[in-house]
Amino acid sequence: MNRLLLAFGLVCILQGLSAEPRPEFALIGTFPASIRITAVKNDANVIATAIKALNVTTVNSGFAGLVGTKTQIEKVITQFDTKAQAILAAYDTLLAANDGNVSGQFDAFVTTINATITYIATDASNVTAELGVFNYTGISDELTDAFERILIGLTDLRAKTATVQTGIQAAVNSAGSATVSADILRQFVPLRTMYDLLRAASNLRAYLPLVQYILTTTIENIAEADKYLMELETLLSTGLSTDTGKYVEIIQSIANETVYQVVEGFTGENINTEAAFNEVLLSLNIKSAPRHPDLIAAATNLSALFTNATLMQQTNVMVAAFARISTSLTSRIAALQAGFKVLDFPLFKQLVDTLMGNDEYGRYCYQKYKGLGKGIFGQAFDSVLQCVGVNELWRLDYLKTTLEFMIEILAYDYEDVIEQVKVCDNLTSGENQNSCVSMLANFYTNLFPQTANKISAIYELATDEAEASENRILICIELVYIQETIIEPQKISDNLAICSRDGPNGLDL
Repeated sequence: MNRLLLAFGLVCILQGLSAEPRPEFALIGTFPASIRITAVKNDANVIATAIKALNVTTVNSGFAGLVGTKTQIEKVITQFDTKAQAILAAYDTLLAANDGNVSGQFDAFVTTINATITYIATDASNVTAELGVFNYTGISDELTDAFERILIGLTDLRAKTATVQTGIQAAVNSAGSATVSADILRQFVPLRTMYDLLRAASNLRAYLPLVQYILTTTIENIAEADKYLMELETLLSTGLSTDTGKYVEIIQSIANETVYQVVEGFTGENINTEAAFNEVLLSLNIKSAPRHPDLIAAATNLSALFTNATLMQQTNVMVAAFARISTSLTSRIAALQAGFKVLDFPLFKQLVDTLMGNDEYGRYCYQKYKGLGKGIFGQAFDSVLQCVGVNELWRLDYLKTTLEFMIEILAYDYEDVIEQVKVCDNLTSGENQNSCVSMLANFYTNLFPQTANKISAIYELATDEAEASENRILICIELVYIQETIIEPQKISDNLAICSRDGPNGLDL
């Protein structure tokens, strides 16, 4: 029973293959498997059309490896379409031919196959070599592998086509014309010969999706890598500036408070010294004392200690020193940002090369470490906050308190002037009054210059500490930058290399 069914099935197949004659392969006759070969050809055309439609995104970052890969991939797409369409068109022409010119029709088809074989052996090899310049061995190896399979497929298709051509030529010779009966066709072009051609065409078609896959994933990788680099560029040029402003605001706030403490403190003392001067000036009873002019001179010096005219230069120097804390911070970070070249940074280049190289686990490892790479900006520049953080703010705040105490201590030199002058002014004895005024004149003449020196010392301390704070912050910034752009990235780089070589193992961070 089973044998009967099998025999019946074979008869049906042969009847299907021996339908009404139609123009095919340079003669009028029906060929076994020609419908299926055409179906394979149509499937191949769908794949070729999809490859032609692939579009490589614009490389906005300018990264050389991406630009070069884009150029080579576009070459492959263009040449693949040209060669594929030539073969497909030649097949259609061959299939429709009925003029009996077997050699001419088949040679035209084989010529397109040979042109593609030549392309793979020369231009396609050059493409893979160009990709090798960027050490993107993954892409070049994959394309080489895919092209080698296609080369094998084309060579086999050419050989099977030649066998069919030989059989058809013999059939035409036997029939004496382009009209060949089914019996003659079966004699010279047996079913096995046509199905060998079908198998060769099917295998070749089966190799095409791999090319589509390689090109598609490469295009995806180009787009992903370029997007990543552009995000880094944007973050470097815009995102960090906002954060820097926060640091400047913090440090400038405490610096301004310190400056205000000194300026306001001296303003208050100016009021006190003016009051003391007026007391001396308005004490009428001591005006006749011989040393009264000296006392007036000393009081005048006292009243001038805290005036804007006297303190302006020192105040300006101090204010400038405190202002430099924030401006130096801003300038240094700006300089570091300007000097930071995303495309030249080793880790970012390694990440892109790992993705594009596509060796072993490249795509996976890129995804694993790209976030850590991007985080370098946050760590390298945002970590500057620690440089103006608790310690430096505490130091400046302590300086502010210290300066406040020092200004308060200045008053010890003149807080009793009013009472002391009143003592002399209330004396009734001229001799005692003269002696009292003389004593105060001597005392104030020697004391108030020292007060001026202490004022200068306060300014000097404030200015020196501002400069020290500036330098401490700058040193900290440099060390943090080194830590976060050299030491930490190297750790990521080492793990990235291990991952791309060994794959996921749960041991690398």
